[in-house]
Amino acid sequence: MSAFPSEGLSRFASLDVKARSSTLVRALAELFVHAPEPRPGNDRSPLAASETVLFEELFLSVYNDADEPDRAFAARLLASRIDLPVAVASLLARDTIAVAGPFLAATPAIPPLEMTRVICLTGPAHREVIARRPGLDPRVVDALLYAPDRGVAAALAANPAVEFSEQQINRIRAAVPADTIPERLLSRPAESEAAAPRGATLPIDSFFELAPTARAAALATMRAEAVGLAGPGFGPRVDAARRAARRPDLEARLKEAAFERDRSGFAAALADGLALPRDLARRIVDDPAGEPLVVALGALGLDARLANSLLLWVVPKASDIRHMRELAQLFDLLGWRTAETIMARWRARSSEATEVLRQVDPAVRRPAVPQAQQAPAERRRGLRPGEPRRA
Repeated sequence: MSAFPSEGLSRFASLDVKARSSTLVRALAELFVHAPEPRPGNDRSPLAASETVLFEELFLSVYNDADEPDRAFAARLLASRIDLPVAVASLLARDTIAVAGPFLAATPAIPPLEMTRVICLTGPAHREVIARRPGLDPRVVDALLYAPDRGVAAALAANPAVEFSEQQINRIRAAVPADTIPERLLSRPAESEAAAPRGATLPIDSFFELAPTARAAALATMRAEAVGLAGPGFGPRVDAARRAARRPDLEARLKEAAFERDRSGFAAALADGLALPRDLARRIVDDPAGEPLVVALGALGLDARLANSLLLWVVPKASDIRHMRELAQLFDLLGWRTAETIMARWRARSSEATEVLRQVDPAVRRPAVPQAQQAPAERRRGLRPGEPRRA
């Protein structure tokens, strides 16, 4: 455990690596917490962007090597700062429960999308703390109730500040004994829940029909599962390898179509790059919220800067800075492997739907072979196009 700030940095050069990391974690937390705070009603840090980036990079580089008491010290100091960088807040929130518990209970610095990621990557103890937080976003509630632990569901049910939907109440009733459910939830009638069965990987095949509040939770859960299955090979290196394999003209086509507001051309380039049916690619491009396009651009292996530029030009709601920030965070969260897994499901679902439609709707069946293309034997026998031969 570091002796900072009582000893200052006088012995810093003589410390071992772990002690240096512990000292730096304490010193950086002290410096940040003594910086000017944002004005009320404004979560933007008064620090210069370069100062915030420097703090974030230094803190992240030494945090994991610090002792637990020093990490807990930093978490307690930084818990009240609304301008804490999201990456730092997320790291603190995913630490051991001794460190993360007090921080998770108080921090205002974790946006809903990142909180769903914390939920997916931590255990029941962390989730119980989150479930007791005031003012929970509906997306966070959905993530907590995806195959919930009994203790998490009970903590959420006891939170008087949460307004539940009927589906959320049904999930609480399924996870918690009836005698422990608050009266305000028991008094509401139960309704059938049209949702994916518990234990299913995700309702991702019906992603376009999901409510906006459920999309982020679904994608964050999918990401957590992909990380668990992939092991140590998961991460940016995979993305870089996939980007190198893409056709060099695809990025140029996407840029040109986006900047010219050519949605049809953008959908065509997307369909070619991902081997998608054109109608599915157009549906992805036309989705007003933009989450399906985030998945598609992630599956293409584009770098974050280009992807964010394309989202700004193509997605109507991206003009809202808060929504654009959430899309950018979602792109960073997913990674190539998760995005490609989702796209594979969408391809399969689209192919199945098209085949069923061909069987029941004559308007979309494959056209009959033209007379000029029939075999000579059929023309000689006077068969009409598509007419079966007589025995």
